[in-house]
This record gives sequence, C-alpha cells and structure tokens, in this order.
Amino acid sequence: MPEVLLNKKGTDPRALSEALAFINDGEFRTFGDYMRGWLKERMTMWGPYLSEHKAKDGRAMPPVDPKLWPTMICAFENQLSVSPRLRGRDYESAIFETTTRSDIQFPVKVSLPIVRDVFPLMFMNRVCGLQPMPPQSGGTMNIFYKKTYRTDVTPTTALTTTDSDYPSGSESSVPKRLNTVITKETVTAQKFILNATYTQEVLEDLAGAHGINLEREMLDDMSGEILRCIEQIVLKEMYDNASAGTVTWSWTKPETETGYGVTEYYQTLYHAFIDAERLVRAARHRECNYIVAGLGVVTYLKKSNWFTLDPSSAAQGPISSGVRREGRFGLWDVYSTPYLSDNTSFISYYPLSMTHAGYIFCPYIPLMPMPRVYGSMKAYDDETMPGAYTNEDTWNQNVRTRFGKKMVQADMFAKVNIQEAAVE
Repeated sequence: MPEVLLNKKGTDPRALSEALAFINDGEFRTFGDYMRGWLKERMTMWGPYLSEHKAKDGRAMPPVDPKLWPTMICAFENQLSVSPRLRGRDYESAIFETTTRSDIQFPVKVSLPIVRDVFPLMFMNRVCGLQPMPPQSGGTMNIFYKKTYRTDVTPTTALTTTDSDYPSGSESSVPKRLNTVITKETVTAQKFILNATYTQEVLEDLAGAHGINLEREMLDDMSGEILRCIEQIVLKEMYDNASAGTVTWSWTKPETETGYGVTEYYQTLYHAFIDAERLVRAARHRECNYIVAGLGVVTYLKKSNWFTLDPSSAAQGPISSGVRREGRFGLWDVYSTPYLSDNTSFISYYPLSMTHAGYIFCPYIPLMPMPRVYGSMKAYDDETMPGAYTNEDTWNQNVRTRFGKKMVQADMFAKVNIQEAAVE
C-alpha cells in the first residue's frame, strides 16, 4: 500500500478516533488480530472518503457514522477487488480522483459513490448484527452468535429464562455453572441482479435538452431497487420467524367495554405493544426499543396521543430506503414499511453487539455495475431465448450485489397484529 495513502489528509480526526476505538473494544475480535490490523490500515486510507467532504461534482457528502466505518471499508475493498482499475492510474488515483458516476469502466466513478450513498441508508445497519464478509472470504464465511445456559438444572435452561435463585448457595457450597455457547454457522453470499434498458436517443435527448445524465439516473434507480429488495427480504424473515409471541388488537371497540368512547378506546393500542414487549422481556430479559409496522398499523399509531412525530422523516434523497422512521410511540422508535402487510408489525430491541443480535447481515459485494452492452435484451422468461441480446439501438446494463444473512435469535421479536373483529 503506498505510504501516501496512510497519510492522506481530509480525515475527521474525531471520527477516525471513534472508529478505531470501535474495532478495539472487542466487537471485531472474531476477525482475529490480522483482520483488526487490516481494518486499521484501511481505515486511515479510507478516512477522507468517509468523513464530511465535497465531491468533485460539487455535492456536499455528509459524514458516515464511525460505527459503520469497518463495514463500509470491507464493502469498498470488496468493490475494488472485483472492479478493473483504470489503466495508467496508480492505486491512490483510482480511489480518490473523482466521484462522477457516468464512466462504467472506472469503479470509483460508478460503484464507490453509490455504495457510499446507499449503504448508510440500509435499515439492516440499525437492527441487524453486522458481520461483513472480508475480501479474503471468497463469499463464504462463518457467523457467530452466543447463548448462555444454566448447566446444573434439568432440563438445561437459557439464561434468558427467569430463575433468580440459581446463583444462591451456602458459605462453602460449590457454585453452579453457566455455559456460554458460541454458535458458528456457515453463510454463503447470495446474488441479486437487475438490468436497465434505454435507447441512445433518450440518452442524447435528455443530456442535450435538460442536462440529465441518464446513466446516473438509471444506476440510482437500480441501486435503490436492490436496497429495498434486501430490506423486504430481511423484514419479512424477521416478522415470519418472530417466536416470542403474538398480541392481537382490534380497531373495533368490544361491546363489553363501557364507560368510554371509541376515541379513548384507540389509546389501548399502546397496551398491545406493552403486552408484546412483556413477551420479549420474558424470553430475553431485555426491554424493547423499536417497532417496525405496516402502513395500516402506523396510521393508528400516528392517531394515538402517545405518538411523537420525527420532523426529519420527510427528508428524501435520490436513493430512498423502503423503511422510514416515523417518530416515537411512547417508549419505542417507530419505523414504517410497505413490505409488511398493512395490519402487521413486530417489536424488538436493537442489537447489543455483533453476537447479541436476532438477525445477522453479512454484506459482501455491495453494488457492482457491469459494463454496458449495445443491444436489446429479451425478457428473462422469453420462451425461445431468455436474456439473449439482439442487434437493436438500445443500451443494457446490469447491476448486481451479493450478501449473506441469517435469522439466529427469533425470540428477540414479538408480533402485534390488528384486525377489524373485536377482541373480547
């Protein structure tokens, strides 16, 4: 690695210090000493790109959360490892020279700015344990999560279940044992891919009449679609596999409930989430701090006296996530998404560490725009030649990504569903 990269100016020193402390506090010890040393070296190199700066095209680039730096660095390194370097350029120029997205031959002009824009938006960064696949993994790696059990009881119980007298004993008694189990499972990166098609006339007319870079617009659209696809898969798995329990609430006031009106009854939705949190707490000894809800549930939450709006939720960039933070509902952050059914939701708590998480997300190759092809592509389900190219005045370009995932602690999640029929 050129020495000049290790002394690159422009890194926010406070952010760099926080990011270095983050990988030194034990979170990344599963990667070993080599991996920590590798991250520290790359962290200094990538610091200017992750700190607040102005891009070559004049855009103000906001700083990336230092806790995401290790994962972002793995993503950047993976991106460069599969992208061709621009001929005649050294490694430093290939990283820091430009942020224009229109040159498909140069990964930094296409891939890295998109990754920097898209990856911090991913909802998985908030609710999943992040265990990125390093470039050396080859797309397959072991993930780790832990559970602690009481050994000297029959049957063996998890530490999350209630047994307050387990540590008690007399002055000279032998202490009872706890057994911490680190579970290791193999995760293989999955591939997702999209294709964009546009004619040369549209490309020329938009550029000439409006100064619009169609290639950049299409890459933004495909990147956003892939981002939302990943979010949909992860959120549906969280909801479908939630095992702490289910609470059902009805928007129809039961006839047996007297002495107050419908408006007052709607406030009892808060009770449903308290009951759901109790299910998670009974299983995990942890209080919940966030809710993910379908749009119908969020509508009722917003009408509640317990709801506080987040003013920043209306802010939208060119690439938008499929999950939006709406505000606070009592004790919990509220996120809305169209990827859950309207009348469904789940409640959980944010991961405490890499290994204390209900869901593990393993980014590998974040977003890889492939070279453009001049020609038209047949549909993926064409009966004669699916995906075949024909000689037409059309451009085609694919964008692909690879990542691993695993639901590991389903009892960290409880469901809250609403229905029309009254719940007596």
